[in-house]
Amino acid sequence: MEFAYVTLSSHDADRLYRFYATLTGAPVTFQQGAYTVLGDGNSGARLAFQQVGAGQPVIPAHVDLRTRRPDEAAQRVVDAGGRLGEAFDEVGSVWRQAFDPDGNVFCLMSAG
Repeated sequence: MEFAYVTLSSHDADRLYRFYATLTGAPVTFQQGAYTVLGDGNSGARLAFQQVGAGQPVIPAHVDLRTRRPDEAAQRVVDAGGRLGEAFDEVGSVWRQAFDPDGNVFCLMSAG
């Protein structure tokens, strides 16, 4: 088996996939029915977004995004409609929590 997707469900999946497309620059590679996928898998993880109807539960997921410019990445989060959380420097890694417009947590991890 191999890694396929990280899937986020949302009551407004269009808004959510646009948010992550803005942050990563990843192209939409699949869009059908309730599903949209960003990325082709050749350059890392693919993100999938599932539209769920009102009254259906949204199931949270966690996403890590690597960046060589953490301060610029943090500003992009805010500019795209997200918000920032705590910063950490633990176990040899530096990262910052962030939240997308639906409140899903993800991390901005320093690369190299």
